[in-house]
This record gives sequence, structure tokens and C-alpha cells, in this order.
Amino acid sequence: MKAHSDHNKFWLDKWASNAIGFHEDFIHPLLKQYWSSINSAPRSNVLVPLCGKSKDLLYLRDQGHNVFGIEISEIAIVAFFAEHKITYEKIQHASHDIFLGEGLTVYRSDIFNFPKKTLPKIDVIYDRASLIALSDKQRQNYSDWLTTSAQSGCKSLLITLEYDEEKLSPPPYLVDRMELTALYRDNWEITHLGQHSALAKGYQARENAYLLNRKEFNA
Repeated sequence: MKAHSDHNKFWLDKWASNAIGFHEDFIHPLLKQYWSSINSAPRSNVLVPLCGKSKDLLYLRDQGHNVFGIEISEIAIVAFFAEHKITYEKIQHASHDIFLGEGLTVYRSDIFNFPKKTLPKIDVIYDRASLIALSDKQRQNYSDWLTTSAQSGCKSLLITLEYDEEKLSPPPYLVDRMELTALYRDNWEITHLGQHSALAKGYQARENAYLLNRKEFNA
């Protein structure tokens, strides 16, 4: 529990001090390149965990989808709506807050304590910076959380990061294909879509895009 509390404090402090070098002020190129691989129906419900103030939310909305983000920092959420001049309504609950904008819903909550019954049926999960933001002890809990949130047929576009661990200390965390397979293979079909070069804290890194399909199961 302490490790989880420390993790939350780490990211809340980053947003409070505006130490957000991890934030990318552009739509992720792998999202644009591989979103069509999802083959999602119009008006699909798309979940973006640990969304920060990512512009990817706008891209997904502009594809005609209903977008649902989960983010622990209210600073990040308010900044997202303000920077894009989106009017929103805030609804407060005991365990979380809901920020409602045009085609966008962002929940302010610790993802592991988020009441999943609040979510609608999720068709697609987009994970660019969630899995790699979590320590190895948290990643299994996170993948379990996503799996239990996804019904049969749900798809996920998942982006991971690999780098030279002698040059770069986390976060972001390195997640290679072996670990990804171990985390998801029991409940998801995994397809590697592609890789491109990227920078992580100024060092050369590699980002990998995967398509995950939730296997059939008896609810």
C-alpha cells in the first residue's frame, strides 16, 4: 500500500511542480499510424487510462468516438480542458470526480480504486503511457484491472518503450515483448504492429505498438 501511495504522490508532485517533461505536446505518431488496425465502429467507447492532458484524447474524439480518460491529477485534467478551450462540467463524488466535455469524459481518480461500474461498456482501450508509467510490482495489477474491465471482443492499442537501462533510469519503465506477453497472453491475443525510434529523457529508445484482442470468456 505504501508503494502505491508513493507512486501516486510522485505523479501528483510532478503535475503540481509542472515537472512534466514526460508530456508530449503532439498526437502520438503510432496512434495515427495504427489506429485503423483497431477497425473500431463509429461512436465506440474508448478508454484512455492515466491520460494526463494528452492531445491523443482529441484525436480519438475527432475520429468520432466517445472518449473516457482516467487521471489522478486534477491539475492535468483542468489544464487539458483549458488549453483546448473546451467547456466542461465537474461532478463530484465521494470516490472520484467526473469532468464532462464535448465528446469527452475524464474521471479524476486513482485507477486502482476507481469504481469500474461507473464506466460504460468499453470497446477499445488506448494505452500509450500507462503501463510504462508503472513499476514492475504494479504492472501485473494494472493488466489485471484492464482485463476485468474489458468484455470479450474489446481491443487495445498498446504502446511500450524499450531502452538501454544503463543510460536511463525509470520512469518511464522498460517493458519488453517477453514481459508484455507474460502479462496479457492468458486473456488477450497479441499482435505486434510495428516499432519506431523515439527519445526518452534525451536518450534513444524504441517504441513498440501492439494490438490486443480480448479473448472470449464466460462472464
